[in-house]
This record gives sequence, C-alpha cells and structure tokens, in this order.
Amino acid sequence: GAMRQVGARVTDLMGRIVMAVPDALAETADWAGNMNDMATQTGTSIEKLVLMEEALRMSGAAAKDTSRMISTLAGNLYEATTEGGAAKDALNKLGFFADEFVDVPIDRAFEMIGKRVAELGPEFQGLEGVMADLFGARMGYKLIRFFRDFEGNMGAAENHVGALAKAISKSAGDIDEAGDAMGRFENIKRSLASIALEE
Repeated sequence: GAMRQVGARVTDLMGRIVMAVPDALAETADWAGNMNDMATQTGTSIEKLVLMEEALRMSGAAAKDTSRMISTLAGNLYEATTEGGAAKDALNKLGFFADEFVDVPIDRAFEMIGKRVAELGPEFQGLEGVMADLFGARMGYKLIRFFRDFEGNMGAAENHVGALAKAISKSAGDIDEAGDAMGRFENIKRSLASIALEE
C-alpha cells in the first residue's frame, strides 16, 4: 500500500513537472524577447543588460522587476537630459552634468553612477534621495550597498551570469522569433538546449 502511494505521488509529480515545462519555456521566451526589445530601445547589448539585471537581483530586486527598473533608470536619465527635474538634480549632486549622459548606453550610465557612488566619502549627505530620484525609491536604497563596492560586486555578477549572458546574446533573437510562434515549440527547446550545452 505504502509503495503504491509513493508510486502515485511520483507519477503525480512527474505529471506536474511535464505541465510546468511549457510554462518555463514560455517564460524564457518572453524574457529573451524582452531582452531583445530592451537592447533595441536602450542601445545596449543583451550581454550588458543580463549583467545589469544580475546586479539588480544581487541588490535585492525580484527577478520579475529588473527590466522595469532598467527602464526606470533609462526614463529618468532621458528626462534629466531633456527636461531637467529631480533626476537632473540627482546627477548634479553626484558631481555630473546631465549633458554627460546624452546618448550614453544604459549600462555605461549605470557604471558611471556606480563608480561615482563607490568614490563618495562618508560625509556625502542625501545619497538615499539621489538614488531614489534615479532608480526609484525602493531600488535606489537597495543599490547603495551594491554600488559601495561597485567593481567587486560587478565582478561577482559577471561570475554568476557571464557565460549565460554571452550565450543568450547569441540566441535571444532566435528564441524571440520562436516565441512569436509558440507553435514552433521545438525551436525554443532546441535553442535552450543549445544554450545549456554551451554552458
């Protein structure tokens, strides 16, 4: 009796795993598509965006929020360079002119801000506010700790996802196209399998 129960539970579990696989693949296809779109919008390579996402995740962002946060930064920087406002003031407080960020890819802007925060002495006042005006309130605060050791933490992010970032940047276009026609399910499985093999 006990064995039959275990057997039934395993069968049930396998069934659920098989059901979950299409969801996971669809999510990966969405993510790859999202990365593709964002790379186009922000003029940044997918490889760099994957690294930024990992930096945000290491800082405490939920995985599903990372792309929205990158968009927030991009929007705030655009506003700073075109209309002024809070983000422009925030950049000024860090010792930048907003003009320095015109046509700068988002990963480079992230790096410029990160390195500057790492250089700030303890006497610098109002960093929480500055970061909130650039990254949004919740994320800005979380990023301070990451930025304090920008080089070290970016190195760790690179270790975590460097290989994936390279593989995805090669395959994201293919996965995106396959995702547009979810009927071509085999393509996605193949793309993901090739990434797994390259890893």
